[in-house]
Amino acid sequence: MRRETHLTAIRTFSLQNMTLDGNRAGGVGGNGMEVYAYGYTLFNVSVADCAGRGIWSEYHGLLPPDGKPLEAMWLGVSVRNCTGGGVYFNGPHDSQWTNVIVFQCGPPGIANGSTTKGVEVAPESNGLRVANSHSWGLNQAYAWWLDTDGPGLVNCTGEGAEKAQVVVLGNDTQIVGGKYFAARDDLQAVAIQIGAVGHVGPAGTFVNTKVVNCNLGALKFVRDRGVGRYILSVWQTSGSAVVRTPTATAQLGNRFDIDVNGGAVPGTDPLAPVTFQERVLARRDFSAQGDVQLGAPGKRLGLFGAVPGEQSAGWSTKGPDVREVNGNSDLAAVRDTLGTLIRELQRYGLLK
Repeated sequence: MRRETHLTAIRTFSLQNMTLDGNRAGGVGGNGMEVYAYGYTLFNVSVADCAGRGIWSEYHGLLPPDGKPLEAMWLGVSVRNCTGGGVYFNGPHDSQWTNVIVFQCGPPGIANGSTTKGVEVAPESNGLRVANSHSWGLNQAYAWWLDTDGPGLVNCTGEGAEKAQVVVLGNDTQIVGGKYFAARDDLQAVAIQIGAVGHVGPAGTFVNTKVVNCNLGALKFVRDRGVGRYILSVWQTSGSAVVRTPTATAQLGNRFDIDVNGGAVPGTDPLAPVTFQERVLARRDFSAQGDVQLGAPGKRLGLFGAVPGEQSAGWSTKGPDVREVNGNSDLAAVRDTLGTLIRELQRYGLLK
């Protein structure tokens, strides 16, 4: 990775209605477009057939020195058939992309063994927002590589990448809507990977999307620091929807709501994430950890680890029936009161 801090940044320029041909077939090397800039706009720009990356953008710094707008705006940008990868974006931060398409950016004519990234988002680009964009290609190792804090993908797609469609490395990443799928004949790919070897695990990841035919895992944990929320609709024919590398730990602060169809199992032990309406993520050893724990076979879930009985005398509906839980109540009294309340709500059809 280069850090061009010795350069003087250019600013507030616009490129519109332009096509750049890198002519890699003719032996021309290098990237298609390189800028150290802020406050610029790309509109209806196409970059193709480069030996290096299609577009390389950088700007390092929180505020521009002249008070001008900082964010870069990309609209209707396409990068295709570039051997060294599609886009490397390392600033300016808080930039906005819409309708960006990156495809087949890797060594030509291969479907395995690539190391390239369709879109690589680097640390100086925190707060990048991407909407309605698409990164795909069998000759890409990764479709989206998010190595910055606070990026967002809204209604975006990643497909065809050999290793993973999205890799999340920075904190507070948001992936909402869209679709991520292998698009490979053997379906041997990961959809969304959390963390990577050699990187500090991310925290606060929010994912709400659809995953199709990524049989190496709809969600794979490599490094993780928790406080994540994962809502996934998964179609997967084999394997586990949620997997982790042998040395990885999915933190207890994470929450899962995952609907799995197609033959795959929900997750590898100790993970058991499934749709909340059916079961709750819980530790199988019935230890004291977790908000809710699994009860005995055939019984409903117990609140705070207490397993309610199948029947009880319940509360009377005739006349006053008061039970008080206050600061002096012990845990047994709390469990008894809450357990009875749940059973009564079920008995009168108010809780299913």
